[in-house]
Amino acid sequence: MYRKDIGILYLVIDSLRYDYGGLLYSHSGLSRYRFLSLTSYTTATYSAPAHTSLLTGLPPCLHSVYRKSLEPSIDDFYVSEKTHKHMLQIILSKYGYITHLYSANPYISPGLGYKGFSIYVDLLPSKHRRSFISYRERKVMDLIYSRYRSSILRFFMYLRVLGFDFMVRLLMDKYFAPLFWGNRDWPRDKGGDRFRELVIDIIRKRKEVLLRSFIFVNLMEVHEPYLFDDDLRYYQDLVDRLVKTGGSSWERYIEAVVDPLRQAYRSQVVRVASILREILYELYDAGILDDMLVIITSDHGQLLGEYGMLGHINVACDEMLRVPLFLKLPDNMEGNDIYRKINNDSECLVSHLKIPRLIKSVAIDNKPINICDDIVFSELYGRSYKDNGRTVHQLTKKPIVFAYGLGYKVLYDMNSNRFIEFNKVNDSENEYKAEQIVRRVKKYVALCRGLDRLRGISSKTVSRSKYSV
Repeated sequence: MYRKDIGILYLVIDSLRYDYGGLLYSHSGLSRYRFLSLTSYTTATYSAPAHTSLLTGLPPCLHSVYRKSLEPSIDDFYVSEKTHKHMLQIILSKYGYITHLYSANPYISPGLGYKGFSIYVDLLPSKHRRSFISYRERKVMDLIYSRYRSSILRFFMYLRVLGFDFMVRLLMDKYFAPLFWGNRDWPRDKGGDRFRELVIDIIRKRKEVLLRSFIFVNLMEVHEPYLFDDDLRYYQDLVDRLVKTGGSSWERYIEAVVDPLRQAYRSQVVRVASILREILYELYDAGILDDMLVIITSDHGQLLGEYGMLGHINVACDEMLRVPLFLKLPDNMEGNDIYRKINNDSECLVSHLKIPRLIKSVAIDNKPINICDDIVFSELYGRSYKDNGRTVHQLTKKPIVFAYGLGYKVLYDMNSNRFIEFNKVNDSENEYKAEQIVRRVKKYVALCRGLDRLRGISSKTVSRSKYSV
């Protein structure tokens, strides 16, 4: 029997890395409301498959929403009809919940299969900021910026290479373009301000609605672009070109190119924290926060120059796969053994696959489950790596399974049916745990292939090569 007096706020901060979770936690005041801070791993390195897993509890190999080409089509990210029956909004609506979808990500919308929500709001600003500066001029400007550290030298190089007309348009772009075109605060505001206004308005006028609502949110503030409308592929290409023409390694250029992006990324995390702080205070002041299940997480991480790469791509590393998870159960459930066990388990790993089960257990059964696990899994449909300073993206038809836990990090390639990496996280080696993680990987691969058992995988096929990305 479900409880109508439990509201659910399920918030996904797109592209938020785990190592910026502490910044979000401190600036949003989550400790004041007794949020748990947990270690979580996503199921995929892209938004659509990760969000589908967050709503269904199914791995990408089963819900089949994942990138199948370097230039993906709509069909790659469309949620099929057979997956709908597993989605939280479909299940909870049967128990009387009003289901809301607030999304700034165009891939997370009813048009791409995220159907069944009672209310859908597209948060992404309808008009992005346009510019007096052309895309080619931005490329040249960033190239000069990366090569010259002196502001005076940069000014004279801008003037020499791009001309006086460019300098005039640069000033107009900074001070006058926002007055004429679109969202003045783009790309800092990607819909978060609108979400804050909408939710605060509901809290103040119809707060009783929230206590029988399931609210799923995607905020894009931490997602690129950070400085202009250029995506991170441009900056990646810039670094690779500098390596090719300069004849040295990417480390020489990555700091100069990426440092402004890192600073902007940090400021975006603080911006989201301020939005959260206001919403949580309003919920607390209205007296309904104690009766709500609040989950804050990310769909995947983001590379900001690590390994010479940018963006969210197929790299098996913590910067991509490990994400923050902040959890608050309703107050009348905090005294149970499950909550205390989660809070006290220092080795607790949480897979995104467990979060939908937790939501259903709280909303329907009024009895939260233990979401801690000793091994978590992710899927990569390809590999991204550096080759002589050039960034290479290679796709695979079947997933490369990443498993972490029991002191090991492993990669199993379902295309070649073998372990390609099997490495210890610490110095200690335990053969029993190694065999245990091999067995768990076997079960996961068998699940993906729809088999009861899978031949050809054993600890004898494990490669003990040093773990690397």
